[in-house]
Amino acid sequence: GKVQAKKKVDISATTTGQIVHIAVEEGDPVKKGQLLLQIDPANPRANARSTSFSMQAILQDLESARANLAQAQSDLRRAGENYAARIIPEADIQRARTAVMTAQAVVDATGRRVEQARATFEGASDTLAKTTVRAPMDGIVTAKRVEEGEVAVIGVQNTPGTVLLTISDMSDVETELEVDETSVPSVKVAQEARIRIDAYPNRTFHGEVTEVGGSPILPAAGASTNAIKFKVKVRIDNPPEGIK
Repeated sequence: GKVQAKKKVDISATTTGQIVHIAVEEGDPVKKGQLLLQIDPANPRANARSTSFSMQAILQDLESARANLAQAQSDLRRAGENYAARIIPEADIQRARTAVMTAQAVVDATGRRVEQARATFEGASDTLAKTTVRAPMDGIVTAKRVEEGEVAVIGVQNTPGTVLLTISDMSDVETELEVDETSVPSVKVAQEARIRIDAYPNRTFHGEVTEVGGSPILPAAGASTNAIKFKVKVRIDNPPEGIK
């Protein structure tokens, strides 16, 4: 079997771009929220600024449309008073009502443009934020799969994105074993287990069975073995410091 962290996270790219800075090396301890790497933010930052300026311009259009509506409503009130006093013909008050309806339609349409611009700005800001990759949890960098200068690619359809780093919590360690079909019926969850690890000769670690697979492990493509094995996981109670 193999020793692995019970909790680990493969950090994949969520935005496309060139990696301009990597702040950690494999084996480094990290804290949640710590900077791991930086993807080139130039284009996302420019896009976020552009959408911000567009949204500000549309907000100004909305203020102008609201002012026009207020003026049209004021004109309608005066026209209503004048029509009641038989000062103006009915056609004039109809034009005033039409002007209010038109101004209201402009306000509604501009309001929808504001919501659209706000959504676009939020999307651009989110893309910009994703260029800074931070640790999702406390742990150890157990794999660094990229170097500065490489291009991170996001996943599309069935193609996974670039895996940048793997963060593992090595304070909670388990072994993943492959147990043959003749032995697996005698293995039960919560059984006591004794583990021997090649890197620590003459030492036996204690643990507990936490998972017994119900389906056989599928053989690798092209494998010629007919052996049927099941996955079993065993938690190590007191893993040695610095275990890999």
